[in-house]
Amino acid sequence: MGDRDRRFREANDYAARNGYVAGLPTFHQADHGSGVVYGTFLVKPRKAEFRDARPAVRPRPPPRRVRRHRRAQP
Repeated sequence: MGDRDRRFREANDYAARNGYVAGLPTFHQADHGSGVVYGTFLVKPRKAEFRDARPAVRPRPPPRRVRRHRRAQP
């Protein structure tokens, strides 16, 4: 699992442990003198609901957009 995947999982796990519906990493980090902290968007329970979706339900980007995105990757 890559670092990006791990950050998403850890942000969401943190959110669940602290009473939020979801957590999304901002990928910002800082050390204000008490150790490293990571930016995270936390979604309150009344603002969203959690659902599992089958892969076929998720929208897929048009093929042209995918090719352009892959070309832009280093």
